Formats: sequence, structure tokens, C-alpha cells
Amino acid sequence: TVLATTSAILKKSYDDYSKLAESVRDLSLVNGESAESTSRFIQVLDDYQLTAADATAAAKKLKDQGLTPTVETLAMLSDQFKGIKDPAERLDFVYDKLGKSGSKFINMLNQGGDAIRANAAAINESLILNDLEIKMYEVGRLAIDEKTDALLAFRVELGQNIGNVLA
Repeated sequence: TVLATTSAILKKSYDDYSKLAESVRDLSLVNGESAESTSRFIQVLDDYQLTAADATAAAKKLKDQGLTPTVETLAMLSDQFKGIKDPAERLDFVYDKLGKSGSKFINMLNQGGDAIRANAAAINESLILNDLEIKMYEVGRLAIDEKTDALLAFRVELGQNIGNVLA
């Protein structure tokens, strides 16, 4: 029971790490920012219940406008958003700056730039991955994939031989 529980905890931990590393890797490749900056961007959005997919969509829209998808950009947009009084103009602003899923960002934008910066500063450093950590994740992922492929190849060959014997 102890071994099974420990194994389950280790698997869940690695799965959580993999999910985060893949999100950071993929978004940083799209947005051209460092893994650390991208991690902070993702974590701030996570604080407001926005996903990595939301982050990617927003990053693309921001890049199309010449804006860098960073926490500072989110803070700047938030301050601009709060300066708009007309609700229709606010909605237009959100869609214009953040794209089709922009309405998901309204809660975050309503917080103000200082609150967004404070959230970014309060992020647990264990959730911030750097470029080296992303590279090491890729090395490990590829090594695991190589071993998994070798095991799959063995099972396929064994199955093929069993099939041949049965035939």
C-alpha cells in the first residue's frame, strides 16, 4: 500500500510538472519570450482561472498588435481597461486586444495593473520554469519516449510472432 501510494504521488507530481513544462515550452515558442517570462504570464492568468490555451490565444492576438505577452502588458491593458467607463467600449477593447476569448479576461483586467503585478510577484518560485529547466524537461521527455518506443516495438514484434505461430 505504501509503495502504491508513493508511486501514485510520484506519477501525479511528474504529470503536473510535465503539463506545466509543456505549456511553458509551447507558449514560449509561440510568443518568443523566455520560459521564465512565459511561466509568470501563465501563472498570473491561472490566478484568474484562465488556462494555458487562453494564454496562447491571447499571446497570438497581442503579438499581432506588436505587444509582448508579458505580465507588464497585462498590467498596462488592465489600467487602460479600467480607464474606459462605457461598458460597450470596454467590451470592444477586450475583444480588440485579446481576441475572441477576450471576455474571459474581464475579471483579471478589472483588478488593475498594480494588483496584477502584485500577483506576479507573489507567485511561488517553484512554478516559474527557466529556459534550462525546459531544455532538461525535453531531454528527459525524449529519453522516456525512446524507452517507451523500444518497449512498444518489442511488444509489436512479439505479437507479430505470436500471430505468425497461430497462422
